[in-house]
Amino acid sequence: MRITIDNNQAILLVKIISKITMGYCDNLTKNELEIFSSLSDKINSEQRREISPKKKRAMIGATNARIQKAKAKIENAINILRMENRPITIYSVSKESGVSYNTAVKYSELINSA
Repeated sequence: MRITIDNNQAILLVKIISKITMGYCDNLTKNELEIFSSLSDKINSEQRREISPKKKRAMIGATNARIQKAKAKIENAINILRMENRPITIYSVSKESGVSYNTAVKYSELINSA
């Protein structure tokens, strides 16, 4: 979600947030309260946009492509580790394949079956 604010509103918003985080909510001026209220209204009135079916299909396709790419990297890393007689762990596979540790954990069934 994006809202557009001008420079003065941004400066006042930073001051308001600072006062709120420091516990000085009661010390907000009338102007600060008005700015805060108008920004709250902008945020609350923001409507969610519907995603078109075409965009949904494109997102699903991109997700599936990323999944296949990650699985291929993991499988290649397992094969390399086997050839080099190195231990096959989630950590070693993530390092060898270049995927994140969390991604390797997600596909740990591939690693554990190796």
